[in-house]
Amino acid sequence: MQLHRYAGRAAALVVGLALAACEDAKTPPLAPEAPPSTPAAQSAMTPSEMPNAALALERSITSHWQISAGYALQDADVTKTTTAAPAGSNLPLVPKHSFSLWNRYDLNGRVGAGLGVIARSKSDASISNTVTLPAYTRLDGALFYKLPNGMEAQVNLENILGADYFSAAHNDNNIAPGAPRTLKATVGYRF
Repeated sequence: MQLHRYAGRAAALVVGLALAACEDAKTPPLAPEAPPSTPAAQSAMTPSEMPNAALALERSITSHWQISAGYALQDADVTKTTTAAPAGSNLPLVPKHSFSLWNRYDLNGRVGAGLGVIARSKSDASISNTVTLPAYTRLDGALFYKLPNGMEAQVNLENILGADYFSAAHNDNNIAPGAPRTLKATVGYRF
């Protein structure tokens, strides 16, 4: 750990780095929990594998500025032909690439601001692989304020630029849009 001077005070540079790589294999259960005609049951009854890798980084740049970033690479596909899908089909709602970046800067001991981005590559709406959900990028922001007596207030503005995107799908024709520009306010207490 290195100490740097910032505004006349020593600040510890804290770095967190995590890297994971694995291959998840899924074998179908003996009896599905959902009716066999639903996409959830078809996906659950499909033998599949998902080689993936993830990287996460957290760093305190200064005593006032923190950055968190993450990236995931996922390649999820069907390994054995079934009545639900042929071998080689992509599993639904699994983007190949996912990325996030969050910055938080504390202006002083009471007020802070944050700005971040979330990005996902295209994914398939269902196990049929006939409908593709497009890639998207969303920008989010936040303001933080420490109130007296351990209270904290926070205001988040999600999807600042009003991106149009699809966040979920239950099959090829029941696709949910992502939330529009959303403002959230919370007040909390730290014990």
